[in-house]
Amino acid sequence: MWTIENEENYAAQCIEVTNLIQYSELDNLVGIPFAGYVALVSKGQYVPGDKVVIFPAECQLSEDLCKDHNLYAHKELNSNQEVKGYLGKNRRVKALKLRGIYSTALALPASDFNDPPVGTSFDTVDGIEVCRKYIIPVKHNTPKFTPKKERAIEDRYFPLHYDTAQYLRNSFKYDPDKPIYVSQKVHGTSWRGAHTYKKRKLNIFERLAKKVGIPVEEYAMALVGGSRKVTKDPTDSDQNHYYSTDIWSNALERYGDLIPDNHIIYGELIGWVDENTPIQSGYTYDLKRGEYRLVVYRVAAILPDGTQVEYGFDAMQEFCRNRGLDSVPLLDIVYRISEEDDEEFYNRWADHRFKDEGISQSIQLSDPDTVDEGVVFRQDGIVPLLTKLKGPVFYGYETKVLDEEKDILE
Repeated sequence: MWTIENEENYAAQCIEVTNLIQYSELDNLVGIPFAGYVALVSKGQYVPGDKVVIFPAECQLSEDLCKDHNLYAHKELNSNQEVKGYLGKNRRVKALKLRGIYSTALALPASDFNDPPVGTSFDTVDGIEVCRKYIIPVKHNTPKFTPKKERAIEDRYFPLHYDTAQYLRNSFKYDPDKPIYVSQKVHGTSWRGAHTYKKRKLNIFERLAKKVGIPVEEYAMALVGGSRKVTKDPTDSDQNHYYSTDIWSNALERYGDLIPDNHIIYGELIGWVDENTPIQSGYTYDLKRGEYRLVVYRVAAILPDGTQVEYGFDAMQEFCRNRGLDSVPLLDIVYRISEEDDEEFYNRWADHRFKDEGISQSIQLSDPDTVDEGVVFRQDGIVPLLTKLKGPVFYGYETKVLDEEKDILE
């Protein structure tokens, strides 16, 4: 009945209202806190014990949901009903700042969604989508039909990075007897590079041999790079790039020779695309104009069958040191003991400038008006558990960027 069909971080969740935050700055509004988010609602609208569904900032609500709840800011979009909401045509839940207080979520009655059990996360109800991650619409010219090319680089040999879930939604998953590595979450664009298996173009004799059952070497080691979701094949010139300069392929040229056979590294490119174009406006860190660098946060070996063998955090750091690569700054090593730690973690790591607060190993921010994006909590295992924690000030930054119709690059 209640399912997640899209990205978990932008799914709604049913919660019980346990407390309401009172603000001296706001006369008619109170806050419902949940997992680092706060939904501002009218005083008296909800009381402790009520069940509500929370929609996080930068998710996009369905058109029917907006119309049914009069959530649009324009009467004509609400089928000429009374205007009660603030959403525009794009149906985005924004992070809003009201008299210095951030609202980073939207709350609606749980009864409007068939009253899901408390704790249920969902973006689809009975097969009908209610929300998803907001993505800036892009106009495409209709391309002429071209035959689909066989991919030389298979996904199993150049896998995507794991999705990083929200810490406060998933803190219960951490083993209290194992250390948690807290690293700085730098804000740039995701990059992955590998020295991995690539299909060879067989000559006529090899193709004939294969047909009659004679073994043929079908793969060879090759360097390949890419963004979070796009593979940049150096032999394929017909590729699209977000920037005028293909920084992901440039990074492969710079760092590729440092990657040993059967290995893949994942990291963030920070700084500048060129002299005038930052990778992320306001987040060029300690780099001069025109410079960029890679900050590695994950390393894995790739076996012939496509299985990944993870390097632990300590091994990942040693791997980087031995090859002259930068790894993400380790800010602390902690243990999760009880649920009370969640609030302590949030207050310690959300909406801060780490370098200015004496955490010398962190990378210096470039803009005095920004805060660090947040942190990543990592606990090692066969598959590492990775979650992230960000605060309302950074959510406000993301909303501002999307208001300007710029992508939040991952």
